Parts: sequence; structure tokens; C-alpha cells
Amino acid sequence: MLMHVLSGALLILFGALVLKTSGALTLENSGIFLERFSYGLLAGVGVFIAGKIIHEMRVGHGHCHDFPDRADMKSLVVTALAVGIVPCPGAALILLFSLTLGILGAGLWAMLCIAAGMAITSSMFAFGAIGFRRIFLSLVNGSDRMVAGSYILLSLGGAMCISVFGFLLLLGSF
Repeated sequence: MLMHVLSGALLILFGALVLKTSGALTLENSGIFLERFSYGLLAGVGVFIAGKIIHEMRVGHGHCHDFPDRADMKSLVVTALAVGIVPCPGAALILLFSLTLGILGAGLWAMLCIAAGMAITSSMFAFGAIGFRRIFLSLVNGSDRMVAGSYILLSLGGAMCISVFGFLLLLGSF
């Protein structure tokens, strides 16, 4: 969420300070490129995750049958950058408005508050997912076959959802 808000704020500030434009032109001109790049990157991350899971199934790694305890930090960072690189239009609009009124400090504080609010909301969904994962694992605790099948189904399903949404967003941006 911080990257999402920061990319919108940086585009506006870049346009206002360096190019001496209102910043709206910079957001309009650069925003579509960043959106398409982000959507393509998101689709690619989903395909990569699906390929990794299929490779693990073919090679027969033992950890494919267990739910991992921790996510790979590299995958998390790439996913966060892919999703966050799209400039936040609401944050950019507020910052543009604050620049127009000559209250840049208030606009920057508003960006921080927007990022914090979005981060709290996203974190609540993440904690909910962790809670549902624990409940699910407690329900299927006795069945290794059920855990293995669920891991494959949920992992591939999630990866394919990421890919499909990325591709649909990319196609919809043209």
C-alpha cells in the first residue's frame, strides 16, 4: 500500500517540481504505462508461481505436500511491487489539490494517512486469511492426502486467479 500511494505521489511531485506542469499531465501520461507494466508483472508472477508448483509436483519434493509455514520473502516483495507500482489515483488527486492550494505539507500528511489506512485494511484481510488457514488445517489434520490435495488445489487455484486477474486487467487497460 505504501508503494501504491508513493508511486502516485512521486508522479505528481515529479510533474510539479521537475517538469513545472500541474502534475495531472504527468499522472495521465505515465500512469497508463505503469498500470500496464504492473498488470503484466502481476500476471507474470501468477504464471511463475503456478510453474513453480507444477515443477514441485513433477519433481516430487516432500514440501509440496505440506503447507509452508512462511512465504518466500522474494516472492512477497515482487508481488508487492507489482501491485503497488500502479499510482493511486485518489492519493494523486489529493496531492494535486494540496499543491494547487499551496499546502504541500498537508498533502504529504494526507498521503501518509491514506497509505496507513490502506495498509491496515489489507493487513486485516491477511490476518483473516491466516486465521482461516489455521482453521482449515485443524479440520484436515488427520488426513495427509487431504492436506496434499488441498495444498495443490489452493496453490494452483490462487496462482491461476492472480494470472487471470492480471491478464484481464492488462487487456482492459487497452
